Amino acid sequence: MALLAALIVAATLTPVNWWALWSLPLGVVVLGLLGLVDDLVDIGSIVRLVVQLGVAWIMVVAGVQIVSLGNLLGTGPLNLGWVGPAFTILCVAFMINAINMMDGIDGLAGSISLLAVAGLSVLALSAGMDAKAAVGVLLASGLAAFLLFNLRSPWLRRAAVFLGDSGSMVLGFVLAWLAVAITQGPASSVAPISIAFLLLLPAADSLSVSFRRLRRGRNPLAADRTHLHHVLCRAGFPVSTVVALIAGNQLALVLLALACHFGSCPEPLQFALFTLLLLAYVGFSLNAHHFLRAMRRLRRRRLAAGRLKPEIG
Repeated sequence: MALLAALIVAATLTPVNWWALWSLPLGVVVLGLLGLVDDLVDIGSIVRLVVQLGVAWIMVVAGVQIVSLGNLLGTGPLNLGWVGPAFTILCVAFMINAINMMDGIDGLAGSISLLAVAGLSVLALSAGMDAKAAVGVLLASGLAAFLLFNLRSPWLRRAAVFLGDSGSMVLGFVLAWLAVAITQGPASSVAPISIAFLLLLPAADSLSVSFRRLRRGRNPLAADRTHLHHVLCRAGFPVSTVVALIAGNQLALVLLALACHFGSCPEPLQFALFTLLLLAYVGFSLNAHHFLRAMRRLRRRRLAAGRLKPEIG
């Protein structure tokens, strides 16, 4: 809620016509309050999903929707037509939950979102969308301050503040809103597939976990400990190392997105690379048990060789 309050105060001091972007502040406030209620009294995944779909529908009503996926196949723009509104609503709700699912260890969701929104801001500026870039800068500033008290460090062994559902859902919504607003419209020079690289990690993680839960007959929105960050922690990596590893990959994806955009990389090539990375992530996630077994064998060997002290407590 502190992050949400800071965003609202900073927004009032920013010379941006927020009435023209009215679906963004409205969605932020609604999801922030929904998350607060959910943090205090568990309202259930169905209620959360209904509100998320409603906020996404407000986006569509305001004209912020996915009209085209770009020239993914090299045959011209893939326009969605009448499917666009429904596709937008599903994508926005998916991203809200994807960021919420990434909020499993100290500093992870905030770090991933900070890097993503920094990339979005640069792309918005390159396209002459100053208002949307301002939104990104506001969020990035709030996240940077938040991470000072959320990331583990030699001076902070445990997070002092947390996002909660209110913070993570707001982050997911703003990222989705910016991604759609920056790439859609005849005046946009940013290809949707370039933006997709910025959101690849949370999207791939959410797809992997949801598929695994459905395969086991469980609710795809139910919480568990099968995310990549949980797997790496179970493999013996400290939380700070796990965050650094995943954030490092996110930084590489952000740089890749910017390189593709400013280097005018053909969209079909970007799509092929995106698909390859997505499949690689999902494949690793679905077979993470092999990785865990290998890490445990390595740990036992190091213990036997006396090069590793057993953990206490």
